[in-house]
Amino acid sequence: VQAPDLARIWPQLSGQLDSHGSIALVGNNPSTQFALQARDLQFRDYGIGKLDARVDMDDATRTGKASLEATEITFARQLAFAQVSAEADGSLLAHTLQLKVKSPYGEATIAGNGELAKDVWQGKLQTVLLHPVGAGTWQADGIWQPRIGVNGVSLQRACVTQAQARACTTLAWRNDKWQADATFAAIPLHALQALPPSGLEYSGSFGGSVQ
Repeated sequence: VQAPDLARIWPQLSGQLDSHGSIALVGNNPSTQFALQARDLQFRDYGIGKLDARVDMDDATRTGKASLEATEITFARQLAFAQVSAEADGSLLAHTLQLKVKSPYGEATIAGNGELAKDVWQGKLQTVLLHPVGAGTWQADGIWQPRIGVNGVSLQRACVTQAQARACTTLAWRNDKWQADATFAAIPLHALQALPPSGLEYSGSFGGSVQ
């Protein structure tokens, strides 16, 4: 499918789209490939400068690889993410995954594995690295275990640490209701240098909880 001007298909949507797929039959190992490229996508106040996605499947084993990369993602015509890239390898039932995000507020890298059973996805994220602007590097203390299903979303107690500092949270969404708890310990004020008014110097640390 080639659409050099999406506005001709849908006036509220602009940009370019190019997608193609193929099915190969080699002996007893059929395979499927699909690729999509989009440029300068804009829908109302949301936009994506560049989008590339690819899926390669081994139909016999029902396993494969998928990748996605998007740049210049804007919300309300303001840059929200400079780059988002994601990769997955395996099957829907058991797979590895990696996500990298770059934004004006910092960078994040998340990696681990996941399983899908009875319409519920259970993740085990062994790598969580956060690089907020001006706040150094924060890393996961233990495995993060998000759970996503048709009836709700949850994240068991998940923490990130930097030296003696620690920030933890638990999240749950069910029946259109959110619940979140967070605790902070020994957070250095200089880690928040980019948030308070500029031109001042901060020292010390703080802790607390939010519910």
